[in-house]
Parts: sequence; structure tokens; C-alpha cells
Amino acid sequence: GIHVTALPEESLMRTQYLDFVIKGEPEAVAKELISAFKEGADLKRIPGIAYRTGRGIRDNPLPDYRDDIDSYGFPDWSDISFDNYLLPVKKRPFSLISFARGCPYPCTFCAASTYYGKKLRKRKISRLISEIEYNLKLGVKDFLFWTELISSDLEYLDRFLEAVLEKDLHKKINWVCNSRIDRLTEAILKKMKKAGCWQIAFGLEFGTDKALKLVKKGGEATIGKGREIIKLVDKTGIAADGHFLIGYPGETVEDIKATVEYAASLPLTFAHFYMATPFPGSKLYDFYIEGVGSENPQDFWSNIAQHKYVFAGRGLTEKEVTRHMSMAYRKFYFSPYRMYKISKAAYGIKEKVNLVKIGASFIADVLKK
Repeated sequence: GIHVTALPEESLMRTQYLDFVIKGEPEAVAKELISAFKEGADLKRIPGIAYRTGRGIRDNPLPDYRDDIDSYGFPDWSDISFDNYLLPVKKRPFSLISFARGCPYPCTFCAASTYYGKKLRKRKISRLISEIEYNLKLGVKDFLFWTELISSDLEYLDRFLEAVLEKDLHKKINWVCNSRIDRLTEAILKKMKKAGCWQIAFGLEFGTDKALKLVKKGGEATIGKGREIIKLVDKTGIAADGHFLIGYPGETVEDIKATVEYAASLPLTFAHFYMATPFPGSKLYDFYIEGVGSENPQDFWSNIAQHKYVFAGRGLTEKEVTRHMSMAYRKFYFSPYRMYKISKAAYGIKEKVNLVKIGASFIADVLKK
């Protein structure tokens, strides 16, 4: 995972019963490590692992990223019971399909490029189609096409959508994805909708252009562009899911209020608000360590879960950030307009009943805070 890739030695030192970690993409490394165990081979020759030795910890170099990620193959789910993996509202079997890997953008709060690299590596469209068809045979019709931003190469995305339509897969599948707001067009959104896309998640982050520049979102990511694209997504009939950060170092209470107002003003169906969290491998983590020193508390890692504010004392207090998180959810969701938007995303009676149950639990949780 990303954590042990960014901090392999520290992860081993802090975790008594951890013997090995695999850094970076695990598929080939895990296979090589298993073979080494069976054959008694020298572990020093396996790139991408860190492990305990009699003399301490050895950290082998990372392997090069594979351009041909299709060479890894795709997961064999034949022994998996998808009854245990259901969408929260739709209550249907759900699976993740890796669409592409790598992200060239330098966002300071994100560690994706630490794990997958900065170069965009795309799968063969024929292999994506084969994986969809394989999942359909297992009874899975709902998917997350996983990549940091599905719109990074619009020509590639268009060819994929054409393949889905040509194979009539759009009549069988529903899917969601992630995207930046500055890479989409109305034409591609219409084709995504036709090909089965019902929701797109966007990292909108903040309610001011100043903050977007601070975290180096890059590209054409601006408040105005965000408003333009979210309106287009809504017009197309796709549910838009906005993700926002609260309490980033350097933010003021007024900045947070601007983010909440921005989120509430957009025709989003869903929104998620997260406390700014210094994930290992991100520039924000480096900033955090500079402030507290490398000897952070043993229980520090339990706080890296976006539920506890660790930047208190650098402008905002934990109490302030927690209060504004609760206010953000209240302002966004406690409105007739949002309830209408959400109900539109639940098509059948059973889905609407499930949605009411989830909504009641969510409201009770928010009111406690």
C-alpha cells in the first residue's frame, strides 16, 4: 500500500509483528516473493520489498513501473462471494476494475503518484472489455472504473466508450468513476451517460482559487471551472459527487466557510468533507513532519484516517475544524433540494427504502456532532 511504500522502514520499526512490506505495485513483487520462499532464494535480489533481518531492516530498491499493466492480468474472482460486496443503496454486487495507473498532477495533499508514479499508464481497451465481460459472467453488473482521473486522456476514454457501446455492454452495466473538473466536455459526458455512467466523483477541494493554487491542483482547476463542469454533469443526468478538504494548513475560518458555501451552491448529488490529513507520501506529510519532528507519537498513525485534526496549533483548533465539518454536512444535506437530488439517484422502490434507512442513520450521526 501507499503507507508502507512511503515509509517502509518506519512501518516495520513501529509494527512488531510485521515481517515484510511490499512497496509500489504488488502484483509481480508478491509473486516473486512467494517463489523466493518456496525456493529459499536470496531476498536481497527482490526489488520492491523491505523486511527484517538478524541485523535490522533491509530496504530493497523499488522496481521500475511497468508500462504494460495488462501483463499483470486481472483478478480471479471465481472463489469470491459477491453477496458480501454490495452497493450501499442499490444492494447489488459491485466490483472495481483498474482502468489506468499514474497521475501527473502535483497536488500537495495526495500520495497517489508516490504509489503509481507520475506517468499515466493505460490498459488495452480490449482487456478492459474482457474484464467487464468476465465480471458479468459472475453476476456483477456495477463497477467502479478505478483510476485517479478517468478523463486524463479524452481520446482514449472516447475509444473505450465506443467499445462499450459497440458491444452493447451499456445495456448490462452501471458504473462510476473519478475525474478532474478541467478535463471533461459536454460531448464526452453525454457519451459516458449513454455508456452506463451514473456517477462521477470530483476532487473540488476548496471554495477559493487561492486555496487551489496553494495545494498545486494545476491545470485549469478553478472555482469557475468547477461550477461550469458540475452544471454540465447535472445537465447530462449524471450524479456529481464532490469531495472537499477542511482545515488545510494556512486556511482561515472564512476560507472554510467559502468552501462550504461553494459546495452547497453546486448541483451536486453527494458531497464528502474531509479533515486535511498528512498521508505518508504526500507533500502535506512532509510539512507535518517539519512541524512536529520525526519522533511523532506511537498513536499518530491511528489519527491518519481523516477523523482527527492533527494540524491544531497552526492557525485552526481541532474544535473549530470539527465544528465546521459538522456544519458543512448539515448545510449541504439538510435541504429539500439535496433530498430531491439524492432521491433521483435511487431509481427503484427498494433503492429509495434503502436510501431512507441510510439517510436516517447519517442524520443521527451528524446531529451527535
